[in-house]
Amino acid sequence: MKRYLLVGVALAVIASPAAARDRSFYFGIEAGPMFPKDSTIDIDVSGTTRELVRIDHNMGVDGDLIFGYDFGMFRAEFEGSHKWAKHNQYTLIQGNTVEGDGHTSGFTTMVNLLVDLGKDESFNFYAGGGAGLGWMHMKGELNDVEFFSLRDNETFVWQ
Repeated sequence: MKRYLLVGVALAVIASPAAARDRSFYFGIEAGPMFPKDSTIDIDVSGTTRELVRIDHNMGVDGDLIFGYDFGMFRAEFEGSHKWAKHNQYTLIQGNTVEGDGHTSGFTTMVNLLVDLGKDESFNFYAGGGAGLGWMHMKGELNDVEFFSLRDNETFVWQ
């Protein structure tokens, strides 16, 4: 019974959006599915041969922690997020498809500026944008041997 209660509380927390009231701080936790675009990478196979490989991503997960302040009609917030998706199929540009095992993960830190649209007593909308830094890691294996490992550190990101 305790397990069901804990799962219910966890789902309620995950399903609750950040609730901002005028002139106050707020905190939010978000989690949900992510549908990443497939990627194409250029791999140096030997000193003279290069191979273009398309990575077919599976559905992934995106989780965010948000801390902000509501100024009234405008909000400012800091967001930290982690995104993760597996990939188990790689397509060589010649058309051959090989099975493998890998994942793509990323972390971002963003500062967002938002404008609230609507009345506080009813259903609201908001719009805005943000900028920050991102870190990405992509790794793939074929037959338990590392096929590629890519890192991109401290890249400018926006939304």
